[in-house]
Amino acid sequence: MSLGAFSVAEQVEHKQFSAPVDFSAIEPANDFEIPFTATFATLGVIDHHGDVTLPGAFQNGTTVMVGAYQHDMTGLPIGKATLQADEQRAWVEGVLWTDTANGQDTYKVLKRAVDKIEWSYIFTVTQSDFGPFDTNKGIVDVRFLKALDVWSVDPVLRGAGIGTGTQSIKSFATGLSFADHSAGIAEAVEDFVARAKGRLDYRAKEGRQFSAANVDRLNSIAESLRSSADALDQMLADATPRKTHGKDLEREWFLFQQTLARANGVLLAN
Repeated sequence: MSLGAFSVAEQVEHKQFSAPVDFSAIEPANDFEIPFTATFATLGVIDHHGDVTLPGAFQNGTTVMVGAYQHDMTGLPIGKATLQADEQRAWVEGVLWTDTANGQDTYKVLKRAVDKIEWSYIFTVTQSDFGPFDTNKGIVDVRFLKALDVWSVDPVLRGAGIGTGTQSIKSFATGLSFADHSAGIAEAVEDFVARAKGRLDYRAKEGRQFSAANVDRLNSIAESLRSSADALDQMLADATPRKTHGKDLEREWFLFQQTLARANGVLLAN
């Protein structure tokens, strides 16, 4: 089968999933490696390709490449990751190489559209079987994927799977100048406030309010921002030169003249 610029004897396939991204799970080797974690497969459920991937299909600890967006196999990889899996899902823990153009661009997009970007993996099937699978709509015939050889895990626009995506992404401070970091912080806060307001307005139209959990979350964020603002105000106060009032200047000048006069032998009245 031909896939892009590659021709292989075995059938190469890919699956796509949607879930949050986490960019904070791994310690980077340098400022240009941005750690992240992303779920790329949900196990034991039927996906949009009619397959059910079983627990044990992925080998924990396998190193894979993070491929270019939309499986662009003509482009260079944008990172490297390690496969992990339990009974419910499979995920990668890896790094994006932001000292490459594609890696930097992908990182920026993931930060801005973390809830929209999905994940897909390119693989070959090494063991599978066909049989009935019980869904909430009845029993259907599916392919059970029992063992897979994963080539890469890549970000994509739309996926075929269930409940996957990026869980975390490391702070954008990594590798940024102080000026860029400052601008990014301001933009992130503004974006979050706008998102929260939009969410509240949407719920209000439906006659609903924020859940107790979301209220607690926003209260915690607001308190953190207030604390940070107080700390910044104190830093600014400490860094700002104190203004000397006019009377203070006059007194300092008078004392200086007294000292100068005495140094030159001038007798001064008390």
